[in-house]
Amino acid sequence: MYRMFTSPRFSAVCLIALAVACSKSPSAPSESDAGVPSSSEAAADGSTLKVHAPSLMSPINDVRLDNRQPTLVVANTSGRFVNRSYVYEFQLMDDGGNVVQSANIAQGSSNTAWALDVLEKDTAYRWRVRATLADARGPWSSVGRFITVRENRTPDPPPGGRLPVPNRLGVVEQIARQFPGALRNSCQEHGGSWEFMDRVVDALRLEDSRWGYNCKRGNCGDPSQDVLAYHHLAGPTTTGVTVRTIDIISGHCGTNPGPFWVEHPEGGPGTNGFTSRGRW
Repeated sequence: MYRMFTSPRFSAVCLIALAVACSKSPSAPSESDAGVPSSSEAAADGSTLKVHAPSLMSPINDVRLDNRQPTLVVANTSGRFVNRSYVYEFQLMDDGGNVVQSANIAQGSSNTAWALDVLEKDTAYRWRVRATLADARGPWSSVGRFITVRENRTPDPPPGGRLPVPNRLGVVEQIARQFPGALRNSCQEHGGSWEFMDRVVDALRLEDSRWGYNCKRGNCGDPSQDVLAYHHLAGPTTTGVTVRTIDIISGHCGTNPGPFWVEHPEGGPGTNGFTSRGRW
């Protein structure tokens, strides 16, 4: 009968060899690099960041907006291994897929939003977004589509007729509450700006594109800073057509300007002067 003999020295050598062999087995990815693969690990869609595609929130589903300056909102995504704070790459495209605006926006608390520049009226746009981290890019979201506001226009009156001027004091008061600084700073003769008038005109034109600025005393190169124009006659609303005029700022250029609504009699000061001030 043979007896196996194992010396202490032989056992130590075997244990060392076994340890070396085990150390060569694949190791699990660490949390620090689990979400950011190298560019050589790109997925089939070309993405190199291990995150889910973001979910679009609004505007989507061909919704028609009530404005021309929407905010795009996306639900924050998450990584497949660890949560990260990402930067979101937004793309706004025309209906043909051409990029017209883009931005990189830092992640918000639960969703991330991008306020666009003013867009064309009555126009369809598409958008998408993806998460980024350093040089890595996640997969693109689905594509959302929306349509900007169609500027309405009250139909022409009968031949020889005149439209009544809608009293929109409520709109002027609302904008005065929202932007009191713009109202206080509306006197350009004292270094003010067009902001208050622009906001009022933009709000009213969402209702009716007959609203605009008034050519002061018929001079369209000198728009009034506190008087609106409303084209109340038949025919296209073009520069210089006859209008009704409405004063919307009391105490303009004084110490305490306020929202106002006083319609001037037809043929009164400032008539015959519709202008867009070159804004549309």
